[in-house]
Formats: sequence, C-alpha cells, structure tokens
Amino acid sequence: MENISIDFINSKININYDEIIELKNECFGKRLFNYIPNNIIIAQNCNLSNKIIGYCGIQFYNNCLHLESLCVKKEYRCNGIGKMIIDKAYEISKLLDKCLKLEINKNALNFKKLLLFYNKCNFKIIKENENLLYLKLK
Repeated sequence: MENISIDFINSKININYDEIIELKNECFGKRLFNYIPNNIIIAQNCNLSNKIIGYCGIQFYNNCLHLESLCVKKEYRCNGIGKMIIDKAYEISKLLDKCLKLEINKNALNFKKLLLFYNKCNFKIIKENENLLYLKLK
C-alpha cells in the first residue's frame, strides 16, 4: 500500500478545489453541481505530491455528522481508502459525541456495491423511501 494520509479539513482554503471537482466528476459524472462543503475529509497519496485520491463531505445537523459524496479515484478503489475515510469520520463523530449518518440514492449506478460497502463499514438502514436509503453507523 502506498503512503496515504487521511485528513479532516474545515475550510476550502488549503485544498486544491479543482482536484476535488475533478474527482467528484469522475465518481458521479458531471451531473452534480460543483458544491464542496466547508467540512471535508480527504485522502492524499503522499508519494505523488499529496495528490487527492479520495474525498467525503461532512455536514453537521440534527446532532449527527452526515456524510455526502464519498468517492475514491478508480485506480485506488478496493484498497481500503474508502474505509479509511469512514474511519476518520467515525473518529470525528466520537470526539464530538455525534452519530454518523448518510443517504444512498437507490438509482445510483452502483447502488448494490455501495450498500454492500456501507454494510461492511457497519452502517445499518434506519429508514427508506422511494428514492433513498438512510443509513446510520451502529
């Protein structure tokens, strides 16, 4: 495994905004607008000038941390990067005494893989509607 750092950043000032937009476009297509929350977790490859290889936005509301837009560059998938990002989010949620939640769109191209991944990370379905599954970390 390469030298990877996982960092929580609560401002967009010190990150390469374009790198994250490029990563979001790779993961989700250009259909998503270029919104990046102020609170994010990034994974960087320290061997490649800290190139951003993973990303997840965090929103704070309803006494929980809500994860959004978790994505990892294609060539780094299945190497534990997504799990490392989830672990960092969990660490932050514990420090703040908050729960950790997320939503999955049932129409996502890789819905079944996403659900399997989040189940392996100990997220459980707490609610669903026609379009979304709502998950919470046990």
